Amino acid sequence: MLLALMMSIAVQGVVVNPDGSPLPGVTVTLVQGATRATAVTDADGRFVFPSASPSRYRLEAQLSPFETVKIRKSRGSVTITMAPITIADPMPVLLIDPPSGLTLSSWTLSKLPF
Repeated sequence: MLLALMMSIAVQGVVVNPDGSPLPGVTVTLVQGATRATAVTDADGRFVFPSASPSRYRLEAQLSPFETVKIRKSRGSVTITMAPITIADPMPVLLIDPPSGLTLSSWTLSKLPF
């Protein structure tokens, strides 16, 4: 048991917005080979995995509507910055206000660009 404790490290850090403010409620997953552990950031954006193997690991941070962040690390504390998801090409919106009593066939509807 003592040897196992000596062979582990604490992995800890903070998750923030691009402006530096903390992000609470982020799911942070520690991945080491086939082993996965999950923590959720507190009100100050902090997370901790108290007992991890002292080898390289990957951290994944997820919170909607932010981009998922994946980083590789070997030791030390980490700051993860999450950016909001941006939509590069929004879908065009077609607004149709047909006159009363107008009927459109399924063929006509199938030719509309959406």
